Amino acid sequence: MSWSRQRHEGAEPGDWDAALRLSDRVSHHLVACREVAIFQWIAVRLSDGGAENDTLYPSRADAVAAQLAPQYYAFTQITPDAMSPRAAWRYLLMCRQIHGRHNNQFHHAEYMPILPQRLELARGVFR
Repeated sequence: MSWSRQRHEGAEPGDWDAALRLSDRVSHHLVACREVAIFQWIAVRLSDGGAENDTLYPSRADAVAAQLAPQYYAFTQITPDAMSPRAAWRYLLMCRQIHGRHNNQFHHAEYMPILPQRLELARGVFR
């Protein structure tokens, strides 16, 4: 993967480090066992993008249920094309903002946040 690890211009240093951890976690699973990891779920801490372990979960519901305090985690599905540091930064930013609004649905197993891909659609999410 030839993504730049240089900090994105809008990211704070701590936020960028968290994004690099999340991006590395996804890449680690794809390199370790790609066939098993694709479309599995991982749980990462909202605070620093790290994880307690390398557990892969078959569904978001399983990932949520396995956490003692799911309100402090983001749940990410591993896709075949991995996750760039910039995409990880945007995803963590969105999850933190949803968490900051005390949205109780965010931690329900059925809830699935969707990250807008176009800037004009993301304006309401990234205020």
